[in-house]
Amino acid sequence: MALIGEVYVGDILGKVVLDPRGEEIGRVRDIAVEAGARFPRAVGLYIEKKKTTRYLPWEDLSIFNKRIISSRKTEGEIPEAAPSQERLLIRKDLLDKQIVDINGAKVVRVNDVKLTEDAGAAYVTDVDVGMRGILRRLGVERRGGAFFETIRHPLRHQLISWEFLQPVEEKLDRLTLSVSREAVSDLHPADLAQIMSDMAPEERQDFFEKLDPETAAEALHELEPEVQADLISEMDKELAADIIEQMPPDEAADVIADLPAEKAQ
Repeated sequence: MALIGEVYVGDILGKVVLDPRGEEIGRVRDIAVEAGARFPRAVGLYIEKKKTTRYLPWEDLSIFNKRIISSRKTEGEIPEAAPSQERLLIRKDLLDKQIVDINGAKVVRVNDVKLTEDAGAAYVTDVDVGMRGILRRLGVERRGGAFFETIRHPLRHQLISWEFLQPVEEKLDRLTLSVSREAVSDLHPADLAQIMSDMAPEERQDFFEKLDPETAAEALHELEPEVQADLISEMDKELAADIIEQMPPDEAADVIADLPAEKAQ
């Protein structure tokens, strides 16, 4: 089966699925994945046409990429099937769900999901939590990206690896995700800072204070100066000092310079 490297689900949902003769079977309604593994494996597509839903197992796909999706079977050979409650469905169970920290505080929203090929299979490897994911699902990623380039604010992919996420509810129809505290320290500081930038101030403060000093120092460096100052000025002095001590002297000096006079002392 021909899968080209990686695809985003936002490019796949609603796309036409063709049979071996090039005739339309229907459009992709959802993608079923097998949960439980380190990276969930795609096991089939739910295809919709005129309010009829059919289930096409992954092994019956001949081509799967953002340009062409084709089946080895004709429409009549694919059985009708309602979406299973036993499978994890990317559109239904993952997209637009909140990623929360282990204390239940909202962090960011899942705007898109990346599938990556390995040995002919496709796995959920990352979730996109940035603006690019939203634009992709709306079908205007290229045009929207060009606009942000013109205002000198290029959009980058804001991805969180699936290995840093875990389900916190058993029922798939109410699935939420949790960034485990242990895994946070393995995130790239720029990614961690981006996640923190999307939080409300109180949530960001609580999240930041629970990081270990080394991780907090690395993330702090990636944040805007005013956010740095807000975080440090609201902290216990001893904890703030522990974090600043982990920073290179020049960076620490910059942070201290932006603090209110009484806190800088």
